[in-house]
Amino acid sequence: MTDQSLKMCVDWLIRCSVLPKDHWLASGNAQLTDLVHHLKDGVLLCHLLMRLHPSAMDPKNFSQRPQMSQFLCQKNIRVFLQACKNVFRMKDDDLFDTQILFNPGDNRMFQVLKTLSVLSKTQPAQRSGIAPFTVSDSGDYMNMKAFSDIENERQNQNDDEESDEYYIYNPTEINHDDKIYGSLIDTVIRKDAQPKTKRDMCIQELVETEKKYVDVLSTIKNSFMIPLKQFQNLLPINEYDKVFFGINKLTSAHTEFKSSLLQACECTSSLSIPDCFVMCKEKFLFYGEYCANLTLAQETVDRLCLANPVLNSKVMELELAANEGRFKMRDMLSIPMQRVLKYHLLLKELINNTKEDHPERKMLERALEETQDLSLFVNEVKRDREMLSSINLVSSSIIDLPKSTHLEEAGRLLMDGEMKVRMSTENGVQTRHIFLFDKVLIVCKSMKGENYMFRHAFVLNYYDIATQVTKEKGQCSITLTEKKRKDSFMILAKKEETLKKWIEVIQLAQDNENPLFAQNEKHSFKMWTFEKPTICDVCRKLLRGVFFQGYRCERTKMNVHKECLKIAKDMDGPPTGTIPPKRISIKSPSATSKVLKTTSSYRGSPSPGFGRSALSFDAGETVEVMSDNDPEWIEGELHGKRGFFPRKFVWDPMTSVNPLIKCSSKRPLVSPSLCEYVNGAAKEEIEWSSHAWYAGMLSRDLAIDKLNPLPDGSYLIRISERSSSIAEYAISIKFSGKVMHMKISRDQEGKFFLGARTKFDSLPQLIDHYQQVPLDKVYPDLSTVLAIPFRNALRPGRQVIGQCVVKFDYSATEPNQLSLRTGEIITIVSKAEEGKGWWKGESRNGKVNDTFEAGELTS
Repeated sequence: MTDQSLKMCVDWLIRCSVLPKDHWLASGNAQLTDLVHHLKDGVLLCHLLMRLHPSAMDPKNFSQRPQMSQFLCQKNIRVFLQACKNVFRMKDDDLFDTQILFNPGDNRMFQVLKTLSVLSKTQPAQRSGIAPFTVSDSGDYMNMKAFSDIENERQNQNDDEESDEYYIYNPTEINHDDKIYGSLIDTVIRKDAQPKTKRDMCIQELVETEKKYVDVLSTIKNSFMIPLKQFQNLLPINEYDKVFFGINKLTSAHTEFKSSLLQACECTSSLSIPDCFVMCKEKFLFYGEYCANLTLAQETVDRLCLANPVLNSKVMELELAANEGRFKMRDMLSIPMQRVLKYHLLLKELINNTKEDHPERKMLERALEETQDLSLFVNEVKRDREMLSSINLVSSSIIDLPKSTHLEEAGRLLMDGEMKVRMSTENGVQTRHIFLFDKVLIVCKSMKGENYMFRHAFVLNYYDIATQVTKEKGQCSITLTEKKRKDSFMILAKKEETLKKWIEVIQLAQDNENPLFAQNEKHSFKMWTFEKPTICDVCRKLLRGVFFQGYRCERTKMNVHKECLKIAKDMDGPPTGTIPPKRISIKSPSATSKVLKTTSSYRGSPSPGFGRSALSFDAGETVEVMSDNDPEWIEGELHGKRGFFPRKFVWDPMTSVNPLIKCSSKRPLVSPSLCEYVNGAAKEEIEWSSHAWYAGMLSRDLAIDKLNPLPDGSYLIRISERSSSIAEYAISIKFSGKVMHMKISRDQEGKFFLGARTKFDSLPQLIDHYQQVPLDKVYPDLSTVLAIPFRNALRPGRQVIGQCVVKFDYSATEPNQLSLRTGEIITIVSKAEEGKGWWKGESRNGKVNDTFEAGELTS
């Protein structure tokens, strides 16, 4: 009955338009823990209330992107619960406890379904016309046994992902703005004025939509801005300036831009379409400030109209005169942000319909880079404004925070959560809430409500963090040790994976503060806040955001991105003269230096000794060699981090065969063609590690342990631990509740096959074939296909869109970002944020669903 209650709840959320119809929660394979995970940041819950009752809460009262902040997640949930009481008149007994969403093993999870069921039956919800749902008896949930391994696997995976599907389907925000933009700006080309070619059609669309956009700006100015200036008794000048911030500036810039586009379309003009974009980029930088102010402008309109009926009537009168009341003034203010994020899409389409040898092709590609750079800049300014707002919330919640402390000077909030801690200066273990910023780790005691009592602040640059989790008496811990005084701070948890995440994010924070290549004889780079839009002196792209956008050298005054430090270290200073913006391509490491493939995980044990830092990695990663002078140790670099590791943990894919693929003199010699193939296979195996079915070397027992908790049809490909031939691969698959194993054979030509039937040139080809063709063609009792790669089974709902190759290096600065290396292959799992310049993907090191810049890669 509880499964039926879960299904009814998910169906109701779909009817409420806060989940899409094809969401994986509706697939029938989801568990209650999956729903709880999806709700735990509170964003979907808050959007749900706004869908049922548009004025149930103010959007500014909850965080749209809490990411890894438990503080912001809990605040969102408290806002939701308070609105349930105040607006929907629900009783305390009907509401779930906040902590249920953060404890997936909590026996009270059924209370979440009960709360949503009661909510669906309230009068405000009923007025929305959406049918309610009823939950069954919760008895079978109240006596739940411990969760199975699959639930733990799912939870560990979920902890590493930022779930944001509901941002896409937010009916009150994104779809609304797109609809208004489409109504006001989109153009339909008349049949009597059809362009001759698709390229002409793209140019006409660009020009015609720009004309309409200038008309919209003129409407805002002439129909609202100028008339309302006369009513300062209703709209004081300080509030007026907030509402219409930047409209004059944008109107002037785009009137000029429209004129240049029209001129470029004339046959006799020496001006080209791409020239128009390059010339106007500097003026368009203002969009960063406009978009950052947009929320304040709209909130000001809403607040003043609600408080003053006379002003509200006047605004409605102006809306009626301007567009017959079809669009509100506050909504029209969002059109500029929609427009600036469309330019790179229009240029992409124009390039797709422009021949390679066209004289404007190269300039169009440069203009596309400029508009993509501008889009990223605009979005990062808006995102940084949201981050500063979150930091202010944290600051106002901490009691007794030293008056001289300004948290925005500590960098971005990377992560926070309630943990067990122990300090060398105090006795015993305490429960504390930890806030981790780029520069500082702040420890607080949780108080009643939303407040915290300040206890300690640790400047991360003064501490070393252990790279390994210590296990003792069922408790895991990591330790930060002060470099000089040797005072220590310990974080404890039951789950090793929880502490590994803290290690990863603390190391990221330390790397943001003191990254590789920041200090040398020529340079001393520091994290820096630039007061105005600034160009990187290496790649000539914008430093994005509004605070700590990049790094500045105290000696040479160079300004660079984090990922550009590697090149900046060899430069004497900023480039001289006027240099056009140009992306500097960093060569693939394989073309300039030696790279090694890791055979197993290394986490600092054994220690490199002599004060040397260890370089941690997982099996199957590619490490760039920095120095190779020690008979037992190698110095390398991985994901922007540098350190030492044992030689025995790696192999050279360019000169040798993977040591996991064994050879034996007991077997007959193979043909020369197979020997050539084996060397090729060693290199090809590097690519296999990115597939969701590849598990590397694995015994039968471990394969059974991995597959047993998964649904039937789940499978993996492994290298047999008992291999004594060139390369013995095997398929392990779960069928009818049991795990079965099949040997993958190879003939003298190196072709792969099962049971001497159809042969394949590569392992992926064999897998693709048996994903469609049942295995009972080879094994009569195995009537199944290779249905679910084991990694995907642990990540329900994950879909692979495609793969791309990284064009330029990128260094992550936040936990939900992905560091990129030139030439690396990334698996794309979502393009939901493409309009904002970001995709979601997975790298070979197993980092999943992290965002990365779409402009940094090629499909």
